Amino acid sequence: DNIDPVELPIPKEDCLTLVGMCMNFWGFIFNSEEYVQHSGLAMGSPLSPGGACLYMEWLEEHHFLGIMGENVLWSRYVDDVLVVVPKGMNLEMKLHELNSVNPKIQFTLEKESQGMIAFLDTEIIHGDRAKFRVYRKATNKECYVHFYSGHNDRIKRGVVIGFFLRAFRICSSEYIEEEIQQILSAFAKLKYPKGLLLILKSKALAIRKRSAIGKKKSKDERFITIPNSKSAETIAKQLENTGYKVAFTSGKKVGNFIQRKESNVPFEEKSVVYKVHVIKFI
Repeated sequence: DNIDPVELPIPKEDCLTLVGMCMNFWGFIFNSEEYVQHSGLAMGSPLSPGGACLYMEWLEEHHFLGIMGENVLWSRYVDDVLVVVPKGMNLEMKLHELNSVNPKIQFTLEKESQGMIAFLDTEIIHGDRAKFRVYRKATNKECYVHFYSGHNDRIKRGVVIGFFLRAFRICSSEYIEEEIQQILSAFAKLKYPKGLLLILKSKALAIRKRSAIGKKKSKDERFITIPNSKSAETIAKQLENTGYKVAFTSGKKVGNFIQRKESNVPFEEKSVVYKVHVIKFI
C-alpha cells in the first residue's frame, strides 16, 4: 500500500492481478486423476515463501500479538517463534487462543528446560544474562562431506569454514572452544587432516573479522563523489578533514561523444528470419 504507483512498471491493479495468477496453484494430474489445491501456497513456487511470511505478519499484527499481550518478546523466523513471557503466564491457555485464530495455522509448545531452550540451531541458556551455543538434535549423526568424496575441494573447504563461522557467530565466549573441538572431532572422523582444519579455522576467523570491520566502516564512513581533475585531490583532502571520503568519477568516455545515426534504410515488412507455411486441411 505504501508503494508509489508511479514506481511500478504497470498499474497497481494489473500488478496485483498478475501476482494473484502466479500464486494460484491450479492443480496437477497423477495416475490419470486430477487434483486441485484448495488452500495454502504451492510448494516450489518462488512467490510462496514471501506470501507465507506476509500472511504470518498479518496474523501477528491483527491477532497473535494482541493475544499474547504486553511485556512479551515475540521473535519469529519463517515458522519458528521464540516467545519470552512474564512469569506466571498460563501458556496452555495462550496456546489454545493462538490455535483458535486459524485452524490451518497450529502452534506447538516447548518450554524452557533446566534453564535452556533451543531456537533454530542456537541453544539459549537462561541466567543473569543470556548465553548461547550451537544446538544439535539428539538424532544428529554429523554425516557431512567426506574428505575422500568426489566433491570439489572448494566445496569441502567451504563446508568446514561454514561450521567455524557458525561457531564464531553464535557461541558465547564460554562455549566457543568447546564448539571448535566438536568441529575438529567431527571432521577428523571424516578423514580431514588436522592441519587443514586449523588452516580453515584461521580463514573463518579472518572472514569474521573482515565482516565486522566492513560493517563498522560502512556505518561510519560517508562518501562524496566528484569528477576527477587536477584540483580534485586538493578538494578531497579538505573534505576528508570533515569526515567525508571522496570517490572520483572518471569523467566522460569516448562512447559519450559518439552518437548512433538513425538508419535511412526503409523497413520492409517482408524482411523476416523465418517463414511459416500455412497448410489448410480439407
